[in-house]
Amino acid sequence: MSEKISIDEVLHVAGLARLRLTLKEAELFAGQLSVVISHMTDIESLDLSLDDEERYSYVDEGSLREDYAKDSMSRESILRGAPLVEEYMFRVPPILGEGG
Repeated sequence: MSEKISIDEVLHVAGLARLRLTLKEAELFAGQLSVVISHMTDIESLDLSLDDEERYSYVDEGSLREDYAKDSMSRESILRGAPLVEEYMFRVPPILGEGG
Protein backbone atom coordinates (compact mmCIF):
# COMPACT_ATOMS: atom_id res chain seq x y z
CA MET A 1 0.00 0.00 0.00
CA SER A 2 1.25 3.49 -0.74
CA GLU A 3 0.56 6.60 1.31
CA LYS A 4 -1.83 6.20 4.24
CA ILE A 5 -4.39 8.88 4.98
CA SER A 6 -4.25 9.99 8.59
CA ILE A 7 -7.25 10.48 10.83
CA ASP A 8 -6.22 14.13 11.23
CA GLU A 9 -6.34 14.61 7.45
CA VAL A 10 -9.81 13.06 7.30
CA LEU A 11 -11.02 15.31 10.12
CA HIS A 12 -9.46 18.36 8.43
CA VAL A 13 -11.21 17.68 5.11
CA ALA A 14 -14.46 16.88 6.91
CA GLY A 15 -14.18 20.24 8.69
CA LEU A 16 -13.67 22.04 5.37
CA ALA A 17 -16.81 20.32 4.08
CA ARG A 18 -18.60 21.23 7.32
CA LEU A 19 -19.16 17.57 8.17
CA ARG A 20 -19.11 16.32 11.73
CA LEU A 21 -17.46 12.93 12.07
CA THR A 22 -16.94 10.79 15.11
CA LEU A 23 -13.46 9.43 15.73
CA LYS A 24 -14.74 5.97 14.74
CA GLU A 25 -16.07 7.33 11.42
CA ALA A 26 -12.80 9.16 10.76
CA GLU A 27 -10.85 5.95 11.37
CA LEU A 28 -13.12 4.06 8.98
CA PHE A 29 -12.82 6.70 6.26
CA ALA A 30 -9.05 6.97 6.68
CA GLY A 31 -8.73 3.24 6.00
CA GLN A 32 -11.10 3.35 3.03
CA LEU A 33 -9.38 6.37 1.47
CA SER A 34 -5.97 4.74 1.91
CA VAL A 35 -7.22 1.72 -0.05
CA VAL A 36 -8.56 3.98 -2.82
CA ILE A 37 -5.22 5.81 -3.09
CA SER A 38 -3.45 2.45 -3.21
CA HIS A 39 -5.61 1.42 -6.18
CA MET A 40 -4.89 4.73 -7.91
CA THR A 41 -1.16 4.14 -7.46
CA ASP A 42 -1.56 0.70 -9.04
CA ILE A 43 -3.34 2.25 -12.03
CA GLU A 44 -0.67 4.96 -12.39
CA SER A 45 2.00 2.27 -12.68
CA LEU A 46 0.34 0.63 -15.73
CA ASP A 47 1.96 1.10 -19.13
CA LEU A 48 -0.84 2.57 -21.23
CA SER A 49 1.28 3.78 -24.12
CA LEU A 50 -0.30 2.32 -27.26
CA ASP A 51 0.02 3.24 -30.89
CA ASP A 52 -3.15 3.93 -32.90
CA GLU A 53 -3.38 0.37 -34.24
CA GLU A 54 -3.21 -1.19 -30.78
CA ARG A 55 -5.54 1.42 -29.26
CA TYR A 56 -8.40 0.57 -31.60
CA SER A 57 -7.75 -3.13 -32.11
CA TYR A 58 -10.43 -4.14 -29.60
CA VAL A 59 -13.28 -3.11 -31.95
CA ASP A 60 -14.90 -6.17 -33.51
CA GLU A 61 -16.29 -4.91 -36.81
CA GLY A 62 -18.61 -7.91 -37.06
CA SER A 63 -20.47 -7.02 -33.88
CA LEU A 64 -21.50 -3.52 -34.99
CA ARG A 65 -24.91 -3.00 -36.54
CA GLU A 66 -26.12 -0.44 -39.01
CA ASP A 67 -27.49 2.69 -37.33
CA TYR A 68 -30.87 3.67 -38.74
CA ALA A 69 -33.90 5.70 -37.75
CA LYS A 70 -37.21 3.99 -37.12
CA ASP A 71 -40.64 5.00 -35.93
CA SER A 72 -41.11 5.34 -32.19
CA MET A 73 -44.15 4.45 -30.12
CA SER A 74 -47.15 6.73 -30.36
CA ARG A 75 -48.03 9.04 -27.50
CA GLU A 76 -51.35 7.28 -27.05
CA SER A 77 -49.78 3.83 -26.69
CA ILE A 78 -47.31 5.13 -24.10
CA LEU A 79 -49.96 6.96 -22.07
CA ARG A 80 -52.25 3.92 -22.20
CA GLY A 81 -49.97 2.20 -19.68
CA ALA A 82 -49.83 5.14 -17.25
CA PRO A 83 -51.80 4.96 -14.00
CA LEU A 84 -52.90 8.62 -14.29
CA VAL A 85 -53.02 10.84 -17.38
CA GLU A 86 -54.05 14.49 -17.60
CA GLU A 87 -54.07 16.54 -20.83
CA TYR A 88 -51.82 14.05 -22.67
CA MET A 89 -49.24 14.04 -19.85
CA PHE A 90 -48.34 11.69 -17.00
CA ARG A 91 -50.04 12.79 -13.78
CA VAL A 92 -47.81 12.25 -10.74
CA PRO A 93 -48.41 12.91 -7.04
CA PRO A 94 -47.31 16.34 -5.80
CA ILE A 95 -43.91 16.53 -4.13
CA LEU A 96 -42.38 18.85 -1.55
CA GLY A 97 -45.72 20.39 -0.65
CA GLU A 98 -46.63 21.52 -4.17
CA GLY A 99 -50.34 21.96 -4.75
CA GLY A 100 -52.08 19.74 -7.25
